[in-house]
Amino acid sequence: EREAARAQAARCAAEHEKVTAELERARRQSSEQEAEIGRAEANTREAAFRMLEKACLVMQDTAVGSAQDQEDLARQVAAAEMQAQEARAAFGSVQGDLDAARAHGHEVTAKLRAMETRAEEAEELASQAEAKRQIECIATREGVVHAANLRNRLAEAESRLCTTEATLEDQKQQLVKMKSIASAQSASKAEVENKLAELLGEKAKLQDEIQVVSARCSSRQDKLNEARSKILQFEEIAATNIQKAEAEVDELTLEADNALTLIAKAVRELKMIPDVFTAYPHLEPVYKNLMGHVTKYSNDDDEQAEHSPV
Repeated sequence: EREAARAQAARCAAEHEKVTAELERARRQSSEQEAEIGRAEANTREAAFRMLEKACLVMQDTAVGSAQDQEDLARQVAAAEMQAQEARAAFGSVQGDLDAARAHGHEVTAKLRAMETRAEEAEELASQAEAKRQIECIATREGVVHAANLRNRLAEAESRLCTTEATLEDQKQQLVKMKSIASAQSASKAEVENKLAELLGEKAKLQDEIQVVSARCSSRQDKLNEARSKILQFEEIAATNIQKAEAEVDELTLEADNALTLIAKAVRELKMIPDVFTAYPHLEPVYKNLMGHVTKYSNDDDEQAEHSPV
């Protein structure tokens, strides 16, 4: 019975070791799965945050660049408009000078005609050649002076008009350049909008992937919960089996101790019978054999009997 109890205790210990090994494997698998889930969640979050940061940076750069370009363009357009207004004012002043010069020329022509008529009248009235010569000299001097003045003013007006036309051409070229810059900025704005749409599409894809990963994580969490419940059941079963085995071992040990105590009492009683070995000589070797095994149990010390290898 003691050997059977020892074998049963060994089997229980082996089963306990198997159960503990299975529990350790299950715990390692659950920890590895949790670590994989954490890494997947961290990678997806990091990728999503990087894409969002990149999109925000691109949007900020494009917004700042477009705002600065628009402000520069607005300043250039305002400067061009001011220059155009100044050129128009200068052209208007030159046009006024030209009109005034033309009017003055008409007046001078009228004066010349009047002087010619007067000269004719003087020629008709004056009979003397000296008077006619003096009148012609006077008319010629005044006409030459007025004509020279008019030519100078016309030359000045033409030079101012040429400069005004040159400035207008420059301003036209600047306006053409500004229009090309504005078209290029509109094209870049369209590219930025396209990139933003692509980034939004990638963001939607990442959100879908995050939902898929979260669904997988939830399914794995459910599996982990099931595994934990099974592990708890195994632990409870192993604990009950171990308790049963320990109780059976205790009972068998108690029975063995009682049997050894009875054997020791019987040997002591057999020794106390007088002349038993003389009457029954074949019992002496049996007695010696028993005494060799029960020597320590023949004493009254219970502690030595409990710790004896027999």
